[in-house]
Amino acid sequence: MHGQLDAAGTLVILGNAHLRGLPWQDVGAFGSAHVFDFQHHLFRLDGNLSQPVHEWPTLLSAQGVRRCFLLLRPPSVGDVWKAGALGTEVLCLTAEGSIAFEVTFAPGPAEEPRIKQFVFGDGTRGPALTSPPDRSLDAAAAELDGALVAASEVASGLGLVDPWVATFAKARDALTTTPTLPLPSYSEQASRMHAAASAAWVFGAMGSWNDYVPLAGEPGKVTDRLYRACLNGFEAAVNEA
Repeated sequence: MHGQLDAAGTLVILGNAHLRGLPWQDVGAFGSAHVFDFQHHLFRLDGNLSQPVHEWPTLLSAQGVRRCFLLLRPPSVGDVWKAGALGTEVLCLTAEGSIAFEVTFAPGPAEEPRIKQFVFGDGTRGPALTSPPDRSLDAAAAELDGALVAASEVASGLGLVDPWVATFAKARDALTTTPTLPLPSYSEQASRMHAAASAAWVFGAMGSWNDYVPLAGEPGKVTDRLYRACLNGFEAAVNEA
């Protein structure tokens, strides 16, 4: 998955598991698979920095956070592939209002080679929300499945059967298969959606889908459809109540 997107989603998942009473050590398997040794987490709120990622539940408890959400701001169609175009935010609801952490990446310090990058969450306080952001898992699953079918047809039509048709088939299977690494304290349906959206994410790095498929015409429309379906599915899974 996109590094910044995965980092923000992981903070929400780990945060909600903590807020639901799951001990931090019990989410270790999920955390170790999504929080890397070469990343260092910094969270800023009211001028104070807290680190590393294991301080995240302490920060949530200290602020009286009741639930975390992932908010994604998809780029416009023409800006999909620009660096930093996707906005990722962790929204934390409290009794008095909300705290929004904008999640970004920054390079690690040259004098500390073990830290390749910082995951930086810059927090700002806001008003309480009357209607927390939620997406339907059923609708997101149907949207992603349809987008994967369309992408597979484009791949076949362009002669890109290997590896893309198999990749999209694997992502479709994930929508109905028990995941090997379920989300801690989340439902199986949310875990399947998370696994499927992650498997369907074929964008961004060298040799990725957008290196092979023209972004104009019908292939471009299908690519944009798949991109947004992945985002919607990921958000729906992470934000499950």
